[in-house]
Amino acid sequence: MTRRKKTQRNQSPKSTVPAKKDDAKLSHAISQDILERLPDETRIAIIEAESFKGPLPPPSLFGNYEEILPGSAERILTLAEKEQSHRQNWEMDALTAQKSDVRRGQWMGFGLGMTALIVALLCAYFGFPIVAAASISTVLAGIITAFLKGRSNTGSDE
Repeated sequence: MTRRKKTQRNQSPKSTVPAKKDDAKLSHAISQDILERLPDETRIAIIEAESFKGPLPPPSLFGNYEEILPGSAERILTLAEKEQSHRQNWEMDALTAQKSDVRRGQWMGFGLGMTALIVALLCAYFGFPIVAAASISTVLAGIITAFLKGRSNTGSDE
């Protein structure tokens, strides 16, 4: 949300200074005597802006919503609660999908390892020891590499 105040060219400098007591605390406020010394061509506009992030306005503005539209404060709180619930559900779904991916990868690795072991045993039984050794060593190298990469990735996330 943004609140703006503008002064048009050639207006008196007194109308450009905010009248609120809280605005005097702002470190970037322009003093009255500096404005009076500026030529009219330089004194084009002063813009005051406020903004906030997230679904809830700051407490200083929250009451203004209720004054302008009765019931709006409750609607804003409901909106924030729904947003938080949606975010938590989305994160839970993402974690469930990630866990499923890890489990699937483990089962695929197990299947690949068992297949390679069976192929190596069959090759050794039928008299192809070099093919058996190549088969089992290739698959073992892949499994060890995947295991070490998985270990290094979990260490860098923390």
